[in-house]
Amino acid sequence: MPPFGPGPEAVHLFRGGTLHRIPETPPAFLSSRLLSLQGRFRVMAEPFAKGPPRGVDESLGDFARRRLGKETLEKLIDPMVTGIFTGDPDRMSLRSSFPLIRDLEEKHGGLVRGMLSLARERKKAEGSGARNWRPSRKRTCWG
Repeated sequence: MPPFGPGPEAVHLFRGGTLHRIPETPPAFLSSRLLSLQGRFRVMAEPFAKGPPRGVDESLGDFARRRLGKETLEKLIDPMVTGIFTGDPDRMSLRSSFPLIRDLEEKHGGLVRGMLSLARERKKAEGSGARNWRPSRKRTCWG
């Protein structure tokens, strides 16, 4: 379903007295100063991270440490989760709070592979004409 209002132009993180734009593309991420060079390399190694523990409802914090590294958890995920959900990533169930992220890992073996798969599906749908489909606002909006 298409959005009925404009989305945010960019997402920012306030740190060190300054607003920092969250990178939206791989090149922007690689040139960003939000993480150290070591932290950026750790994120890039995500496809090679260990799989999920069996039979455990993993916390968002544990998931982020395992797949993206401690620095990414502390500098990006924790501030965003705290600001948006007023939650502690180490006390939030990944399965309950972020089921799509958990599904990407389960179905595709990781976030990068899962996001690439979603991008391919989106591109395929756009090529099929699905992008041009628009529901009637009368039928889909309340009020």
